[in-house]
Amino acid sequence: MRSRLFWQAKAAQDWSRAWAGTLTAMNNSTGPSGEPQRLRLHAERLDVSTTPDTPGLATVGTTVEETRVVFDMPYVYETLDVQTQAVQIQAQRSAEPIAGPQHLTVQLSREIVSVRKRTVVAEEVGLGRRTETDIAHVSVGLRREVLKVEGDSQ
Repeated sequence: MRSRLFWQAKAAQDWSRAWAGTLTAMNNSTGPSGEPQRLRLHAERLDVSTTPDTPGLATVGTTVEETRVVFDMPYVYETLDVQTQAVQIQAQRSAEPIAGPQHLTVQLSREIVSVRKRTVVAEEVGLGRRTETDIAHVSVGLRREVLKVEGDSQ
């Protein structure tokens, strides 16, 4: 796709060529060497191109951020349950004599909550480059020479 500036420059170029041809055909006078005298009209032309540039450098990396996770985890444990019962005293039967301290051993168990962390891949990022095309709006003034005739011309 050609830009509007290209077509404007092309039209100015065609116009300049048409005038130059007309000027040469109308100029029949000759100079001191016998050649026809010529007047060259000049015009500016546009040479538009692009050049590669590196406007910046993108660096992609990772950082570590920590979030606090709070949750409730149920666990089981045993407690000692001591129950006392009233006993009826019987007169006929005698109880054993007090011999000394008595001991009972009760094993209690519980669950311990343990937390371990392991690393897993949570996300994968793909990097690449993409080429896009945009239009740069350019405004440039072009100059050209125009034929100016002064005096009497018949």
